[in-house]
Amino acid sequence: MKIKLAAVLTALSLVIAGPAFAANKAGAACPTVNKSVVVNGVTLKCTAKSGKKVWVAQPKVYGTLANPVPAGTPFKAGNWEITVTDVSDNDSEAVCQANMFNSGCTTDDDFNSIVDPKSDKRWVRIGVTVVNRGKTTDSPVMGDVGILSNGRIYWNGIFQPSTDEIIQSADLIPGGSIEGALFVNLPKNVALGSITIKTAIFSSNIYYFKKP
Repeated sequence: MKIKLAAVLTALSLVIAGPAFAANKAGAACPTVNKSVVVNGVTLKCTAKSGKKVWVAQPKVYGTLANPVPAGTPFKAGNWEITVTDVSDNDSEAVCQANMFNSGCTTDDDFNSIVDPKSDKRWVRIGVTVVNRGKTTDSPVMGDVGILSNGRIYWNGIFQPSTDEIIQSADLIPGGSIEGALFVNLPKNVALGSITIKTAIFSSNIYYFKKP
């Protein structure tokens, strides 16, 4: 009698517990729609498909601190598609030649524009291609540009140096693009790290790009 009672209780417990789920992997059954888990760096989302609930692998999200956008990869941020193409760690000489009034510049005895030897910063040039993916004509005025180094972001501020490569003065129609550069006035003793961009002046969203 005790054996039969134990068997009945075991059967009841299996019914109450419900179906067992296999290990979390793409295509396997999952318990709750919209629940997400991370397995070996891959995000799986529980999705209803053909009347069943299964784990579906999600595309990798780029532009974050954990997953910066790879160099040369177009990335859509708001209405702008941004591609970081190249980086020059010290472009101060070219910046000063473009305009003597740029920060960190001065003149020599012949009134030629030169890099100020007393400046403790250098201009980092970030080559970019920007495409307007919005529905109206707009100018690619980035809210801010910075460099992430040793756990700190060194922001340049909204004002870019005056050069022939500035992009914010361009009026781009939908689908229009421009090749140019963004600049960061970085302390000389700070190593070059990942690139950070805000696409709007008052935006708190920060997009991260790997340096080429």
